[in-house]
Amino acid sequence: MNEYRICSRCIMDTTDKEIIFDENGICNHCKSAQE
Repeated sequence: MNEYRICSRCIMDTTDKEIIFDENGICNHCKSAQE
């Protein structure tokens, strides 16, 4: 099991099995919304 993490920008965490964090702790959902 992976370490529990929370996005540094939103409230998404590792309970989402598809979540990926960048080097700044920002999740892929925030990155997609930003684009």
